[in-house]
Amino acid sequence: MKNKFELSSIDMATFLIMSIFGVRILTLPRILAARMDLGSWVSVLMAGFITLILSFMMYWFGIKYPGKNGSEIVLITFGKYIGTLGIFAISIHILGAAGMGLRLFGDTLKLYLLPETPFYAIVIIMIGVSFYAFDNGLKSISTLINILLPVLVLLISILLLLPITKIDKTNLINPFGLGVMPIIKGTIPALDAFYGFTILTYIMPYFKEPQSVKKWIVVGVGIPIIVYAAIVFLCVLVFGDDEMAWLLYPTITLIKSIQVEVQLFERVESLLITMWIIIVFMLLVLSFYSSYLNTRALFKTKAGTLKDRFSRYVQIIVLAAFAFLPKDVIEQQIYREYIQILGRVLILGFIPAIVMITLLKERKKKGEK
Repeated sequence: MKNKFELSSIDMATFLIMSIFGVRILTLPRILAARMDLGSWVSVLMAGFITLILSFMMYWFGIKYPGKNGSEIVLITFGKYIGTLGIFAISIHILGAAGMGLRLFGDTLKLYLLPETPFYAIVIIMIGVSFYAFDNGLKSISTLINILLPVLVLLISILLLLPITKIDKTNLINPFGLGVMPIIKGTIPALDAFYGFTILTYIMPYFKEPQSVKKWIVVGVGIPIIVYAAIVFLCVLVFGDDEMAWLLYPTITLIKSIQVEVQLFERVESLLITMWIIIVFMLLVLSFYSSYLNTRALFKTKAGTLKDRFSRYVQIIVLAAFAFLPKDVIEQQIYREYIQILGRVLILGFIPAIVMITLLKERKKKGEK
C-alpha cells in the first residue's frame, strides 16, 4: 500500500543524525574511560563502523520487504509467537531507554539550570510537548527535524571548538598503551550510543525511491561517529583517562570549564543546555513514533480508531514510569544497564537473524523452482 506522505532521500540522513544523538553525549567519555586507557575514541570509531554495517543490513531487508516497517518485518520473519515476543521486547527497550534518557535530562536540567523547579514538572512538561509533536504525524516530525537539526549541528560545532585551548599535550600519547583488547571490549558500550540508527527501518516505507538513500545512510551514521569520537577524544586530551573516569558528566564538566564573554549567553553551558533540550525532545518524539508502530503491528490496530488512540496514550504511562522508577542515581544506573543489555541482544541478535532467515527463504524459493 502506497503511503500518502513521502520522505526525500536526504531525510534518511537527517532522521539518522537526530535519532542517534542521545543522552550518551554526556556520559560516553566516562563509561569508556572506566574500561580502558586513552584509546576510548578508537572504540567509538569501531562501534560506528559496526553501526554502519548493521544499518545496511536493515536497509537490505527493508528493500526485500517493500512497504513494511521494522515491526511488520519482525512478525513476517519470526512468525506470530517469537515475532510478538520480539516486538514487545523492542518496545520495552525503546520506551525504557527514552525513560532513562528523560530521567537523566530532568536531573541535569534541575542541577544546572532549574534548581528550584520540581523534577516531576520538568518530566511532565517534556513528555507533553514531545507527545504533542509525535501525535501530529510523521510529516510534522520531519519538519521539526529539518528545523532543529541545523541548530543542533551549529551548537555541537561551537562546543567542540571551544575546548581546544584546554588540551593537555601530555595526554597525546599512544592510545594502544594497554593493548588492543581493552579497545575491542570498549566497542560494545560505545555501540550503545548508536542504537538510534534503528529508526531507519521504521521510515523506509516512506521513501519514494528507497534505493537512493544508501549514500545518505553513510552521511547519517558518519556525522554522529565523528561527533562522538571528537567528544571522547577532547575529554581524553583535557582530563586524561584517570580524571575522566570519576566525572559524572564529563561533557558538561568540559564545557563548564570554559568562560566566554558573549552578551547573549552569560556562561557557555547555556549552549550545552540548549543542545541537550533539543536532543532529548527529539529522542522522545522518535521513541514515541517507533513504539507506536510496534504497537500497531502487535495489535493490528487501524489509525484513528479508539484502540489506536488508547495505544498511543499508554506509551506516556510506560515512559513516565521508567523516568520516575529509579529512586536515586545508583538505581538509575542499574535500570540503565538492564536496558542496555536488552538492546545489545536485540540489535546484535535480531538484525543478523532477519538477514539470515530472509536469505534462507530466498534460497528455498529458488530451490523449489
